[in-house]
Amino acid sequence: MAVLLTSEDLFELILISAPLCEKEVNVLKEMTEEVERCINFSEPWQYADITFLVEDKKIFASKMILCLWSPVFEAMFSHDFKEKNASEITLPGKKFKDIEHLMKVLHPPNEEITDDNVSILLPLLQEYQIDAILKRAEDYLCSQCSSIKNFLLAQKFNLKELYESNLSYLKRAPIARLKSQPNFDEMDKEFLVELLMEKCLKFEQNLESLREVRMVLERKKPTTFPGMHLLCEDCTNARQQQVDCDGCMKSCCKKITEILRNLEK
Repeated sequence: MAVLLTSEDLFELILISAPLCEKEVNVLKEMTEEVERCINFSEPWQYADITFLVEDKKIFASKMILCLWSPVFEAMFSHDFKEKNASEITLPGKKFKDIEHLMKVLHPPNEEITDDNVSILLPLLQEYQIDAILKRAEDYLCSQCSSIKNFLLAQKFNLKELYESNLSYLKRAPIARLKSQPNFDEMDKEFLVELLMEKCLKFEQNLESLREVRMVLERKKPTTFPGMHLLCEDCTNARQQQVDCDGCMKSCCKKITEILRNLEK
């Protein structure tokens, strides 16, 4: 569940960031109460002081709120960039709906991260270095079912926690389940070969272990056989006899449990 930034939270952040006179405090309090009401970013609103031109459409936002979240916006509006004193900034190559989603997440009442917006937001959060919400997006994805799609997102945006959790899933998931996912063909071929090799080696190891268990259970009476180390001492000494033994069965069950645990890694 995402943690929302309320108007009170924003108000406290602003007060901490700089000492303000009583008049400025009152104005900011009114502003935070205003933005907590759902904003239509395609229309001017009381405390909007910057306009972004995206796909020939205008998006109205608050410089102060943007600067609280993003060092990129802070530098843009405070350092010697051409945007510092501009009232309108063009964002070439951006999509109107994508920037609108970003504004909704940054401005109170702070739209939550969902399946509908997370893929849209990730490149923008990374570009504008909005680390707090980028971490929120990663936490959201980690709370969802692991998948190839989430693994590819983790690779693309260097989300380490998401990467590790989904890599673990890829290693233990059956090949048939992975191939059924629509993003399977998007995986890096060299990585896929390494993943499949690792799965094959694990399969061979487990197959050999199961063969040992089978030999013990079938008790074929050879002088030696692969599963001999699973026999108890009494059965080892009398291995040419066809006998049932609780001790040997216990050893086999323990071995099978180890195999199953290994498959889950």
